[in-house]
Amino acid sequence: MRLMSSTSVIKYLTDIDNYLEQYKGKQPAYLERLVSMALSYILRIGDYSADDATKIANPPYVIWNGSEKEMEKAREGQDITVYGHDLVLCVEATRRTGAGQWSKEFAPAIRHCKELCGKGNFEPSKTMILFVCTEVADDTFRSIKSCGNPGYRFVPIRTKDLARVVEIASLTLTLRQMDFMILLDNIREGLQGCESIDDFNTCLDDIIDDWKTEVMKGEMHAFLGVNSYVAMNDIRNAAVAASEIYAVLIQNKEVERYLNLIGCKLDHEKIKNGLILNGFAHFTRIPLSDEYMFRPAHRFDFRDRQMRLLRKSGAVN
Repeated sequence: MRLMSSTSVIKYLTDIDNYLEQYKGKQPAYLERLVSMALSYILRIGDYSADDATKIANPPYVIWNGSEKEMEKAREGQDITVYGHDLVLCVEATRRTGAGQWSKEFAPAIRHCKELCGKGNFEPSKTMILFVCTEVADDTFRSIKSCGNPGYRFVPIRTKDLARVVEIASLTLTLRQMDFMILLDNIREGLQGCESIDDFNTCLDDIIDDWKTEVMKGEMHAFLGVNSYVAMNDIRNAAVAASEIYAVLIQNKEVERYLNLIGCKLDHEKIKNGLILNGFAHFTRIPLSDEYMFRPAHRFDFRDRQMRLLRKSGAVN
């Protein structure tokens, strides 16, 4: 199975039943594979199956425990493992709803996680167990709330919620693995404060909305700065007016989608902040006018500036 586009992953996770309908007898494997690809897009790390075990080098990466050569066979053990930066994510994915979701699908994940920690010498505090399902069953909700396994963190998420996170990740340029883990921790903490599964479902929507706003507004200047810089280079003038950049960006569907998701409108001030705060350009005003004019930084100058910052931080040699 080739790696799908993020657009396809979002589409299929949102309408998971219709997607899996074509794979009768193989649905568990195709669901797990889809979830694996979703996590790869969110975290921007490599995506592998058990077939690729000998090709994997060092973390970070996502690995699905199944084989694309035997999609009809469910393998024993954990469905998906994410080896991230200083964290391991144990993932179980299921279509099962109602009674039995916890005992037959999710409870065994605790044992799988313990085994993984033992083999890899991981601390439980650096692992998280992610439950992915179409709907969180009441039994699962109550079991997680009362689960007495100190050191293990349990997070349930619906496939449609995972689709929303993939969409946000596909639009953002600076999303960190840490941001995704913050979201999962927020969901885990939110569940503990809910009294019923209905409360939790409402809370889950609110948590993702708040996280989306925080992440996307936090990087809005970088997003608009990059897109404004690309627009300036396409215009190819020595100096470019904010109105010229605006005319290009207002036609950009990705920019429109991004701003719509956080409820913001494009204006000249946002363009200026995006370009100047990120070092993409120098600006001046047109005499007797409120119009901004920008001179783009040379791409090599911009690249070298970023490398100097990385070296200073110790991120690269």
